[in-house]
Amino acid sequence: MDTNEGVQISKVLQLIKTYWSIVWRNKWWVILGAFLLSVIMVTNAWLTPKKYSAPLTFVINEDDGGGVGGIGAVLGELGFGGSKAGHNYEKISQLATSRLILGKSLTTLATIDNQPDFLGNHIIDILNFPLITKSGDVNLTDFRFKDSSDSNYMRQKELAILLLSKRLKGSPDKGVDGLVSIDYDDESSFLQIVGKTEYPELSIALANTLYDVLSEFYIHNTIEKQQATYEHVKQKADSIHLALRSAEHQLARFQDQGKSIILNTNKLPRQQIYRKVEMLYIMYGEAIKNQERAEFLLSSATPYFQVIDRPLGPFQPTGKSRFKALIIGGILGGLLTIAFFIGRHWLVERLEEERMDA
Repeated sequence: MDTNEGVQISKVLQLIKTYWSIVWRNKWWVILGAFLLSVIMVTNAWLTPKKYSAPLTFVINEDDGGGVGGIGAVLGELGFGGSKAGHNYEKISQLATSRLILGKSLTTLATIDNQPDFLGNHIIDILNFPLITKSGDVNLTDFRFKDSSDSNYMRQKELAILLLSKRLKGSPDKGVDGLVSIDYDDESSFLQIVGKTEYPELSIALANTLYDVLSEFYIHNTIEKQQATYEHVKQKADSIHLALRSAEHQLARFQDQGKSIILNTNKLPRQQIYRKVEMLYIMYGEAIKNQERAEFLLSSATPYFQVIDRPLGPFQPTGKSRFKALIIGGILGGLLTIAFFIGRHWLVERLEEERMDA
């Protein structure tokens, strides 16, 4: 047993010595390989544009309509499924990066460098984003977002939103970063919308606009039924109030007319109007209670979006580290070169053994 182990150790040491001698003989090639790959990676890091991340942190108040019921109702209607426990932040992030929300954001006014314009136009201008010139019968040459209901423009708008939404979302599974992203923390219940572009002002506008559109859309869809009920009850209460005022004025005129001479013929209309006023008073009281109840339900159902931190520059640019690229490129280049020479030596030995056996 000891003899076999000694033989094995001897073979391993001999193999290490052989491979080391191969590497040493080709050390200049190893150095050259390390140098070339490090130059390539440093150049790539140098040419990769640095981006500015503008994070906006917010929270949805769990005591209001932003809880399970609110999220389940809104996301269920949009086809994202219900919420099981607590906030379903994954589905909220899907909603935030849906074409519906991104499209509304692109057609929302934003001010960058004191220039108000639609956010989509800012992206096209600042990033020089190339829209395809033609898709079927829709021509996007020199396209600009604007206020128009023209049928031809609407088709152009839909295609432009589709293209820009893909750029905003990116393709994380393919390694393509988007211009916006949303993240969440289950522990703190904080959500974060991040705009990430080469221009800090555009990054800020992306984060702020997406948050404003998301919160407005989410709140509107959560309280839509309660809002309709409140408006109906309020309208009914206002109608009863107007009828009550009119009846009171009629009663006052009858009372003024009958001050001098009180005839039996004057008593009947006055009594009818008096009973009508009393009935309207009762109806108005009930209407006011219903209005207050509807207002309370509306207030309880309204989710509360609260901004914790809005993006505020200056930001530290992020990008590929040239020093890190130098180190990784040197190590990886050297290892690849060593692997090449060792592999070539092993292959030559195998071919030689086969030739000798033949």
